[in-house]
Amino acid sequence: MRESSVGVVGATGALGRELVQILEGRQFPVSSLKVFATEGSVGERIEYLGNELSVEKLTADALLGCEILFFATPREITREYAPDAANGGSFIVDSSGAFGELAVVPEVNGDALRAALRLGRRGVIISSPSGAAIQLAVALKPIQSFVSRAVVTTLEPVSTIGQRGVDELSKQVLELFNGTDSEPEHFPARMAFDCILQVVSFLPNGTTEGEERIQGELATLLGTDSIHVTATTVRVPTFSCISQSVVCDLTGDLTADEARELLRQSPGIVVSDDPQNGVYPMNAELVGSDAVYVGRIRSESPRELLLWIASDNLRKGGALNMVQIAEIAITEWARN
Repeated sequence: MRESSVGVVGATGALGRELVQILEGRQFPVSSLKVFATEGSVGERIEYLGNELSVEKLTADALLGCEILFFATPREITREYAPDAANGGSFIVDSSGAFGELAVVPEVNGDALRAALRLGRRGVIISSPSGAAIQLAVALKPIQSFVSRAVVTTLEPVSTIGQRGVDELSKQVLELFNGTDSEPEHFPARMAFDCILQVVSFLPNGTTEGEERIQGELATLLGTDSIHVTATTVRVPTFSCISQSVVCDLTGDLTADEARELLRQSPGIVVSDDPQNGVYPMNAELVGSDAVYVGRIRSESPRELLLWIASDNLRKGGALNMVQIAEIAITEWARN
């Protein structure tokens, strides 16, 4: 397969570093790899294939010549640099949700991306959804035809805002154990030993931007708004892995055993569901895994199904999904 010139924007953050590792681990066909960040990180070194790459300053000119660009950046950075790069012919995969026209999870709606690529234009921006929406879509896809409503409570770790979230939680824990005051920097309240009922900003209707993003992205991914999603998102003091408690209202008969089998047969899912023997998704055991894990599958009343969903937000909920999107692109380009 023909190799492509690749750039990672935001390469010094947690997601950016994970992207570089996954490109290497999956032997993505790279002719050259450039890593970019804002001025404060210029000159840092990132290891790739046994070599050290020097981080370059992010500028519009620096991005020229990259056939594939991964944006692991906040929305404002993506909005500033991605459109011009796409107009210059770069295929862009963005994690921020700044451009949500086509959000893709390959196991769920990869065919939508393939259809778009067959139109022949390479300079496009593809959105890799939020980690919460990715794992929810993967888990609901096999049972989609049975579900009319999903009540979703999402527990998000601090790494969903990047390395700065990990650093802040670590700092606060040490400060509190040492008996000193700990002030929030990147969260709206102290994160250590607490839960924050706010992911991004509150909207006038009382929901948050994080909750609204889950609702919108899920409808795009499943290709329908027939599933009414009620979302509550909570930031919790863990470093990695997103967990979700999901209660589904069903339109037809679907037993827990039937749902379990449908999930087990679906790509990207590991059913971890033997609670009597202590088998269910545990975040600490999922770090580094590429799958979406589903457990605690049960029904407490007719036409109701309960699930627990979890995945590594930096892998399938982040960098892996982005690379899988690019893998579809290079496969389609080879065919055309």
